[in-house]
Amino acid sequence: MKNTATIATVCALLLALSGCNTEREPSQERAVLKAGQQVSADMVGWVAVPNTAPQTQQDKNANLTYALVATHNIVPASMDTWVAMNPEFFAQLTDIKLTAKATPASERWVLKPEGKSVPKDKQGWVAVPFSQPRIESSAKHKGREMATLAANQIIPKEMDGWVAVDATTLGKLVEKYMMSGKGSK
Repeated sequence: MKNTATIATVCALLLALSGCNTEREPSQERAVLKAGQQVSADMVGWVAVPNTAPQTQQDKNANLTYALVATHNIVPASMDTWVAMNPEFFAQLTDIKLTAKATPASERWVLKPEGKSVPKDKQGWVAVPFSQPRIESSAKHKGREMATLAANQIIPKEMDGWVAVDATTLGKLVEKYMMSGKGSK
């Protein structure tokens, strides 16, 4: 009788604790953290940041949609394969000069060790496997830097204030730039 009560208690505890692990969003390599949840074994090493994403903007005069990226933004799935470039290069392609906004300092939190509880101040943060865009620079033309974005990447501080456009738009911008004569310089 005593063993049955002990087994029932252990089973109840296991059921209660199994729901406390951090859960991923369905079909996503990301999770929204909830204070008090435990870090799952398969998420150890993931990085959590405040839940921010680049916001798209439209320049009606240039008929152009773009997004400004900031430190620790998480690239949304809708911007997968977009290309980010530094503001100087964007200005060369478009004649649009953007002023960099002061990005508030933010931090990253690495999920470890397994079983550690998510702190209260990390409530609502998004955790993803650590991945950042790779910055490519032109050897011939100083100041021309670009990076292809992928869903759930974290924007590094080196790309704070960069501008992202979809691949089709980038193609049109480069073609226009080359046809204008500026690109041949």
